[in-house]
Amino acid sequence: GPSALRQLLLLALLSIAVSAAPDKCSVCNRLTEAFEQGLQRTAKDNFGGGNTHWEESRLGSWASSETRLVDIQERLCSDEGKEEAVACHALLEQFEEPLEGWWFGDFRRDPGKSAAKAAAALRELLCVRTGGLCCQHGAFGPQCAACPVCGLRGHCDGNGTRAGSGRCTCDSGYRGELCDQCETGRYLATAEPLLCLACHPACGSAGCVDGPSESNCRDCATGYQPAEASGAADGRVSCIDVDECAATPGPCAGPNETCVNSPGSFACDCLPGFQRPAAGGDCQPAETAAGTDGDSAETGGDSAETGDDSAESSGESAETGGESAETGGESAETGGESAETATPAMDKEEL
Repeated sequence: GPSALRQLLLLALLSIAVSAAPDKCSVCNRLTEAFEQGLQRTAKDNFGGGNTHWEESRLGSWASSETRLVDIQERLCSDEGKEEAVACHALLEQFEEPLEGWWFGDFRRDPGKSAAKAAAALRELLCVRTGGLCCQHGAFGPQCAACPVCGLRGHCDGNGTRAGSGRCTCDSGYRGELCDQCETGRYLATAEPLLCLACHPACGSAGCVDGPSESNCRDCATGYQPAEASGAADGRVSCIDVDECAATPGPCAGPNETCVNSPGSFACDCLPGFQRPAAGGDCQPAETAAGTDGDSAETGGDSAETGDDSAESSGESAETGGESAETGGESAETGGESAETATPAMDKEEL
C-alpha cells in the first residue's frame, strides 16, 4: 500500500544520503595530514634573522604555544570542498578537547619530533582510539582485523580503515594471493626483493623464462617465428622476426609501392617521388597526389561560388518581381484614366 511505498522511498533516500556523505575515516586522515602541513608551515614563524641565540631560546616556547596551535587549527579545513569542510569542522569540534590535551601534553614534552611523527601520533589518538573512525595501519574492516602481508608489490584492501576486503591488491605486473608471483608476460628478475620485468616483444602470450631476450620465450608473438633448431628442455624458444616482405607474392601489390619490414610487422610505403593521397588509395606521382588533395578544396570553393550565383539569381528574381509590381501599378493607373473618361460621356446624356 501507500505506506509501504513511502517506507521504501525513505530507505532509498537514506541510502543515497549515506553513500554521498564523506567517509569519516578519510576526513579524519586529511585533517591529520593538514595538521602535519601546519606544523611544517609554522615551524619557524616570526623567526627569520637577527639575534640567533635569542631566537633559539624563544623557539622552544613558540613550538608548543597556544598561539601556534590556534594558527594551525584555523587552516585545517580550508582546503576541503563544501561537504568535506562541514564534516571536517564537525570532527574538529568533536576532537577539540583531546587535541588540546595532546598538544599541551605529549607534544609539549617532545616538540622537536618531526611533523610526520607528530601527525602519525595524532592520527592514532583521534582517528583510531578516540573517534573509532579508522584502524591502525596494517588492519582493516569493522573489527580492525590484521591485514595479510602483501609484500612490496601489493597492498591490503581497506588498510587503515573500517572497510575493505583485506585481500591483497597487486601492483601491475604481479599476481597471487600475496602478490608474490609474476604476471604472464613478465619474468622473475630478482626474488629478494621481488622484481618482475617485461618479456621481449617477440614473446607470445605464454610469456618467457628467466630473461628479457628473444631467446627466452615460451612461444612467439604474431610477426615472429621460432628459429631453426630452436627449443630447450625447459620450454624456451628463440623467436626471430618474420620478413613478410620476402614472401612471393609480396604483401604490397599496389602500383608504385614497396614493402618495408619492421620487427614483428611491415608497411607498404610509396616509392620515392610518389605519395598516397590523404583520402587513401594507390600511390601517385607526388604532384598528382598533391593536386588531388587540392581539387577537393577547390570543389568546396566552387560549391561556395555556386551558392553565390544562386543568391544573385534570387536577387534578379526579386528585381523582376519588382518590375512586375510596377507594371501592375501602371495598369491600375490606366484603368483609372479610363474611368475618368467615361464620366463626361454620362453627363452629356443627362443634358
